[in-house]
Amino acid sequence: MTSRLIIGLIVSVLIGSVSSTVSAASDPTNFLFRKLSFSFEENDQLFRKTIDEVDALEFEEAGANSNSLVANVEADNRIDGLTFARVLANAAIIYAQLEQPKSALELINRSVSLVEEESVFHEDIYPLMMVKAQILIKQGELAEAIDQLRRAQHITHRYGGVYSEQQAGAVDHIANINTTMRNHLEADRQQLFNLRISENVLGADSIELVPRLEKIGAYFRSRGVSLPYASDATFSETPSLDRKDRADIFSQAIRHYNRALSIQESAYGPSDIRLINTLRSLAKTRMAQISGRRYAEDILERVVKIISSNPVADIPEHAVSLINLGDTYTINGNRNASETYLKAWDLLSQTPELTNLRESIFSSVTRISPTIPPYNTIARRPSKTQEGEEIFIKATFSVRPNGRVSDINLIEGNAPVDQKKLIRLWLRTSKFRPRIEEREFVLTEGLTTYQTFQVLEKEPVDNPEEPSPSPATLPENVDDTETT
Repeated sequence: MTSRLIIGLIVSVLIGSVSSTVSAASDPTNFLFRKLSFSFEENDQLFRKTIDEVDALEFEEAGANSNSLVANVEADNRIDGLTFARVLANAAIIYAQLEQPKSALELINRSVSLVEEESVFHEDIYPLMMVKAQILIKQGELAEAIDQLRRAQHITHRYGGVYSEQQAGAVDHIANINTTMRNHLEADRQQLFNLRISENVLGADSIELVPRLEKIGAYFRSRGVSLPYASDATFSETPSLDRKDRADIFSQAIRHYNRALSIQESAYGPSDIRLINTLRSLAKTRMAQISGRRYAEDILERVVKIISSNPVADIPEHAVSLINLGDTYTINGNRNASETYLKAWDLLSQTPELTNLRESIFSSVTRISPTIPPYNTIARRPSKTQEGEEIFIKATFSVRPNGRVSDINLIEGNAPVDQKKLIRLWLRTSKFRPRIEEREFVLTEGLTTYQTFQVLEKEPVDNPEEPSPSPATLPENVDDTETT
């Protein structure tokens, strides 16, 4: 396990990945028609060559050969309409990969028309609608994309029933589009429907259901994170409703992770190392929930216990589990943080290679909360600044041996006073993994942060110290424990 991978694991347990799982249905090339035959050997060769070039990601070459194949097939009146439609669809997919959406849409529409001559409910309508929807999504035509995805879904219902597994990709896209359009309740419904599909296909207690449960858990965690932890009536018309929604959404995320965990425990036992990923995801969700952070400690303590008692786990993996637990203790203000970090230090002191890894982790402080920058926009440019001039704040601070911040000084900056207050608050509530030297936690001084701000309007503010809009709350994972 490399140092970079280990450090990545440490970070991901607390903040997660910004990327989401993308289904195979997100790649138009998965809808290529790969089994076609032609009257002339030349066309067979062009077809096979085109497919090989797509697989090799040589789309320019594939496009040229696909154009030749389209021209040849169109001139051959012995070719049936369905085969020609599939040739056109393949060409559309290649044009989509070449980022030529207009040509891709023209080709896919011609293909659809030919298939509809056979039947408006022909099975080929499904892949054609999936490809067309993805082209429209890239064009930003989201409502029309949903229409195509709904039609694709309808085709799968006709041939495979209401819970046809084939529709899962379309449902994923519909959910993602609704998330983008901020139709969150509809996105929730689509996510839950996809779970029903998986349950129907795999079985409610199948071990194969775990990835879907983890995916939907991550979805609801992301939904919860997007809502403020504590609403202020000044910024929200329904603060109590916001809090209730956030609690309900996190409850759903936790329920799905717990179900995934229960399935794995039944299959593997309560101490199997295969439970680790789900446990870490559950801990990450509890940390994001904020009100459930103490539960995250129990979960990560279980992770440490499983790894330490498992003969296949290596030393770096054991150290990662301890560091993640130590970080969680630090954020929560638990005094067990120091002892836990030192256990990891000792594990990583056994060989020169491990010592190098230890130094990369503990030789400098590491921010662990909050992990996202503060609100960084202002309504208007301060009057004492020129148009195009960078609006910024530069601050220095120290990190104490317990990971808390002290000695905050705003040494430079031209941002309004509200932003200065926000940066000071952001630093005051920050938690760091402290620096360790010779097995001793040490004060780290002279640290610097430099925050820039985007101006929403170009018109200057008359008074540069006039308060400008600030957020209702700190970022979702700011710890609100008072620094002392």
